[in-house]
Amino acid sequence: MRCLNGGLPKNEHYLRKENERLREIIGSWRRKAQDKHSRRNFCLREGFSANNNFHYKVYVVKEVPGDLPIIEVLEELKHGFLQTVKPYRFLRCDYSTKYDSWLVEVAIKLPRDINMFDY
Repeated sequence: MRCLNGGLPKNEHYLRKENERLREIIGSWRRKAQDKHSRRNFCLREGFSANNNFHYKVYVVKEVPGDLPIIEVLEELKHGFLQTVKPYRFLRCDYSTKYDSWLVEVAIKLPRDINMFDY
């Protein structure tokens, strides 16, 4: 039987990951049925773009001062916040006067095709 990283057999590793994924899904539906709040309060916005198959998230980043030059903002994000959202990749950042913070959008490509029409 083949092993991943000298650890769990490949099938067992897959089954544990699948079990973890299913527990999250069940928990989401249970919270909805019980009218409890979802766990998405750590990001401002989240969604899926069918144009490029990206799952994106937008975060409010208060740790970076709003009056820094944009080059310095990008450096701070690169060495700080962006390290915490891997494997998501940086897409854009904007300063928001509403939140008095930087809004940082990150995304990851998903192997899903949801298009219903052939153009």
